[in-house]
Amino acid sequence: MEFLAEKRKDNSRDMPSRVVETGKELLRRRGARLGVEQWSVREQVFLAALDTNELDVAGSMLKEIEAQFPDSQRAGRLRGLYLEAQGKTKEAAAVYDGLLKTNEINMLAFKRKICLLIAAGKDSEAVTQLTKYLDTFQADSEAWKQLALLHIQCGSFRNAVFCLEEVIISDPHSYISALALADAKYTLGGDVVNIVDARKYYSLSLHLKEGAANPRALWGMMLATRALDEWAADATDSTGKKKQQPKGKAGSDNVAQLVQRNLNTALNMRAQEHIANMELPEGMKDLVTKVAQRFSCKA
Repeated sequence: MEFLAEKRKDNSRDMPSRVVETGKELLRRRGARLGVEQWSVREQVFLAALDTNELDVAGSMLKEIEAQFPDSQRAGRLRGLYLEAQGKTKEAAAVYDGLLKTNEINMLAFKRKICLLIAAGKDSEAVTQLTKYLDTFQADSEAWKQLALLHIQCGSFRNAVFCLEEVIISDPHSYISALALADAKYTLGGDVVNIVDARKYYSLSLHLKEGAANPRALWGMMLATRALDEWAADATDSTGKKKQQPKGKAGSDNVAQLVQRNLNTALNMRAQEHIANMELPEGMKDLVTKVAQRFSCKA
């Protein structure tokens, strides 16, 4: 009993087989004598049984719960999960639609409906529903991450950047979130500002998780600094010709470009040093070093 209570307290879904066996034995021995706690135990066993694909056990638990709470939104959500486990996605979606018709802000039903759309490959519908969901639950950072991923899959990097900026606001100390935003900014490109921003977020990611432990950010830093180095060295107008510097301004612009190039080179070299110190499988060291040199800033 203590084992089950501890798992509920931690909201843990690990060790599902033990949860099923312990819960079944507890209900067999004590059952109604558990009082209201028996329903928490039955729900816990139900979820664990879904995790272990013991649908007969899950079905028996659900039957008891629905008999006790026939009009419960929580029981309705469990019915939806049970139908999903059986592969009856249309029926499950109908259950979630019914729950949302009764309660438009049923977060869990809303999220399960979106999960069904994603699983069915209906990305456009999933984006629409997830955007609607975030109109109500703006603080759900995991939902923002999922929406960003969907936009990336659809090639809408500008929208993905917006979503990832929301993630950064809610989780500013995550090196993974900073890295994802940097990748999206770099891929969006089109404007030197996006590349500068990408470099900033690669730097933030490396600040939160330094050196060889964050190789993706190191490679991103090299690519971004190389791109900025080329831009600073060869700023052109829309016709491809060298820009004519206004009289009296050329000197200051040249100094700014030189500072920019020096900064890019320093950052690029630092990233290469970390990559050179990475622990790699035998035979990979030379290849990685050559690739890093390929993306080094030009002298």
